[in-house]
Amino acid sequence: MPARTASVPLLAAALAASACSSAPALPRQPDGAAVLEVRGDIEGDARSLGSRDLAHLQQRTVRGTDPATGRTASWSGVDLHALVERVRKKPGVDTLVVRTADGAAAPMSLSVVRQLRPVLAAVADGEPLTSPVVAWPTQDQPGLQRDPRLAGWWAVKPIALELVRWPRAFGARLAAPAGSPEGARPGSGLFVQRCVVCHTVRGAGGSRGPELTAWASSHDEAALNARLGKHPGRTVDDPDSDIVPPLYAYLSSMAKAPPFVEEGPGEKPPGERGEHEKQHGGMPPPGGH
Repeated sequence: MPARTASVPLLAAALAASACSSAPALPRQPDGAAVLEVRGDIEGDARSLGSRDLAHLQQRTVRGTDPATGRTASWSGVDLHALVERVRKKPGVDTLVVRTADGAAAPMSLSVVRQLRPVLAAVADGEPLTSPVVAWPTQDQPGLQRDPRLAGWWAVKPIALELVRWPRAFGARLAAPAGSPEGARPGSGLFVQRCVVCHTVRGAGGSRGPELTAWASSHDEAALNARLGKHPGRTVDDPDSDIVPPLYAYLSSMAKAPPFVEEGPGEKPPGERGEHEKQHGGMPPPGGH
């Protein structure tokens, strides 16, 4: 299988010697060139972390299989749960959004991060990676490999971690509007499970793929079926493979809905980019209970 190997300066080299820091909060300025931004609904300013900062955070190793390459390895790097716990979050924060260099935005419940302890891996089987990756313990938690969200959660080259409140940042924006046709509500859940990492609706989601808020106004259900038939995430043995009718009902309802208006002051739209990224009421948070 292809391996993401080469060099991650300083981070991989310091991995074996790194340990949990006793510092009460993350540094405000990066040590070296910034490689990761921590932002969102947190106390104080966003934090920019450099390779040396990451190397001194708590480390962990998980055994898992990369869904993109099929490679099973021991992945070592920063314990994401330990990193998130170093951030002073505002009340109600329940979701971590991992944003990547290619525009993906992978939302995941903080409860899942706490329970499964994924890592921001710089090393696989003792070899440094060309790009860091959020790796999950699928060998210890085999049910994860059947989760349609895993491909998005296994995020390659993360550049920002956003801590947000799901209802305001995603839920209210992605919920099917009142009066939507039958199937639109389950379609909204399918969008969150399978599409939100790459696509945006009403300002929530990733930018790796086309924006879809008004897509159904100029495309019919057959067009969606044709696109999904070629999509790498859709397989014939998938129990949820017949997702076209509810997903189209949802996209159709969103195309006809009035523009989304946020109630009261709140955080910036979840798609708004930070400085480092420029340079390079509805559903529960994904995985929530």
